[in-house]
Amino acid sequence: MSSSTNNTLLSLLQFGQIKKLEQACEEQLKISPQSTTTLNLLGLAHKEQKKLQKAISAFDQAIQFKSDFAEAYHNRGLVFAELGLKKEAFHDLYKSIQLAPKQAYFYNNIGIILQKFSLVNEALESHINAVTLEPKNSYFWGSFSDCVKGVSFTAYDETIASYLLQMYEQATVHPKDISRAVISMLYHHPDISNALKISESNLIDKQVDFIAIKLSKIPLLIRTMELAPIADIKIEKLFTQMRQSMLRKVVKTKMPEPEDVLTFYTTLSIHCFINEYIYYESDEEKHELKTLIDLIEFDLNHGSTTLPERFIVLGTYKLLNNFSWAEKLLKQKWSHKISRVIDEQINNIKIDLNLYNQIPQITPVKKIISQNIRQQYEENPYPRWVKTDIYDKPRAIKESLKLAKINIPTDVKSLSNSTEILIAGCGTGQNAIITASRFINCNVLAIDLSLNSLSYAIRKTQQLGALNIEYQQGDILELNKIKKKFDIIESVGVLHHLDDPLSGLKILVDKLHSNGLMKIGLYSETARQALIEAQQYIIEKKYTATPEDVRQCRNDLFEMSVESDLKMTEIIDYNDFYSLSECRDLLFPTLEHRFTLLQINEMLNELNLVFIGFEFSSNIPRNKFIELFPYSDALVSLPLWHRFELKNPEIFGGMYQFWVQKTK
Repeated sequence: MSSSTNNTLLSLLQFGQIKKLEQACEEQLKISPQSTTTLNLLGLAHKEQKKLQKAISAFDQAIQFKSDFAEAYHNRGLVFAELGLKKEAFHDLYKSIQLAPKQAYFYNNIGIILQKFSLVNEALESHINAVTLEPKNSYFWGSFSDCVKGVSFTAYDETIASYLLQMYEQATVHPKDISRAVISMLYHHPDISNALKISESNLIDKQVDFIAIKLSKIPLLIRTMELAPIADIKIEKLFTQMRQSMLRKVVKTKMPEPEDVLTFYTTLSIHCFINEYIYYESDEEKHELKTLIDLIEFDLNHGSTTLPERFIVLGTYKLLNNFSWAEKLLKQKWSHKISRVIDEQINNIKIDLNLYNQIPQITPVKKIISQNIRQQYEENPYPRWVKTDIYDKPRAIKESLKLAKINIPTDVKSLSNSTEILIAGCGTGQNAIITASRFINCNVLAIDLSLNSLSYAIRKTQQLGALNIEYQQGDILELNKIKKKFDIIESVGVLHHLDDPLSGLKILVDKLHSNGLMKIGLYSETARQALIEAQQYIIEKKYTATPEDVRQCRNDLFEMSVESDLKMTEIIDYNDFYSLSECRDLLFPTLEHRFTLLQINEMLNELNLVFIGFEFSSNIPRNKFIELFPYSDALVSLPLWHRFELKNPEIFGGMYQFWVQKTK
């Protein structure tokens, strides 16, 4: 086969013209029936169209004519895996890396298949091989992180820890997604294990500096603290005790701390800022905080340079920008570590405040429910994040959905070449940034009720250099007043806070082009039973949504979980429990509706929307579903998913996130 013919066939594969590729390969094989390259491409064309037996036959012929054809072995192994033929799959997949041991994408695919068959340790090893061969391939790092998400490590491994540390810095990795797995490994680090034992014995005061020095020398822990809330009750107890001991110490002494101790202080200050000061404060701490604030004010108001330890420790309890003397800290020179705290807690807050009054408004915010919801997120912009994940590269709509295992819509050709996207309820911008990186040639309009959330979103977007996103204040319930329509609309975690979610959804559907796509996120009635009980407990105890009451409520729920209250144990297992804005959203919603999948099915039918699939952050739920319902089109049957959820109520603990297509 000539190189030009080969390039033509490859371009058909690259641009997703699978039917044309199949036809072109069949024509070429009439001329060159033993062309192994053509047979391999024909096998891929069959595979993409789910003609799996035909695909195997094409790969068989390619291998027959070329016994060392690594790619044909690899592709046949992938088809065997899709058919659930584990033995045959791994024979071919491992044969392919014997023949081509430097092919990084072979290892990446093998890691995904190993994970599918619950061979997690082997999957980790395969992903490590992939990123070792191609350390700059962000797609491979994303696959590696997908594998790590579901892992609970039983030992500390320095080699894997070094890869986890690198993983945090990859564009395709969200720190929060892997932090639980990271913490499960750090539990087994000898210095952390020892610190937790000291925490349980309540002897922190005497050893706080010793522990701080030890912890400051664990890069993976330090980086985790800098990037995301840590969703672990034992780690929280340790940090809370250390914070209180640090407070007692800086109130009583004028001696500067050693460099390693200060490293931990500054990291904890950044971490507490990230979790929005969620840790419980005792009455003793409140009294000592008043003394600490007086000491800092005295120093700065009398022209002295206050000890950095003092305001760093204060920054583990309260936002530094809230104090009148904060500006004075900006005028002094500090070390890099100290400057990072000042940037986070003073400089960035000032930037957000400057952006606040510059945000345009696409619709008014007049309705009472909208104003109430806005107030919640003005007080607590949701969520505060440091680093988000983005896609390795933008893709066409069909290709992007295919990667997410979404049933490909039958017709998206009518949508514009320059995809217009609306994010209805963008919060602090993570969704908008991820979506803007996902789809090729897209323009994103991101709206939200809260100006504080939008200010945060704009600053973070500017830092990342995302130019295809426009932020405006707007209310979903007022969008019928604008003329513009969109190819894709995303509204995740928003509609269930409205008085009438169906009315809000109708407005969004009206803003969608014919054949347009929508991603929706709604709460599950089945999955949130423990939360319903917790919210009822909050009402009975008359807690309010103030920071003080949120902290007190969390502390009480901690105590109930210690007493083996299974429902409360389930609550403290939520990632959202470990930062203030997310905990408030979780336990103190202004208004919350929950749904079953059968109710959602009725809503979609009423609005002429076709369900085309759930989007998961891990392949595990989908794989479990396929084991139970291995039927054609089962993945797009909400009644079957309802049956599955009843057997696996934890699957949609966050919310249902799914795609639909408008049919009229």
